[in-house]
Amino acid sequence: YTVEYPDGYVSWSPKETFENSYREISEEEIKLIKE
Repeated sequence: YTVEYPDGYVSWSPKETFENSYREISEEEIKLIKE
């Protein structure tokens, strides 16, 4: 998978590594970030 970070850095990650390392953040987590 191609991974683009907020600072513009672009990298790639094999499928298994990506799926074991990343997940979508929840609405509750988004609220915490905005506080």
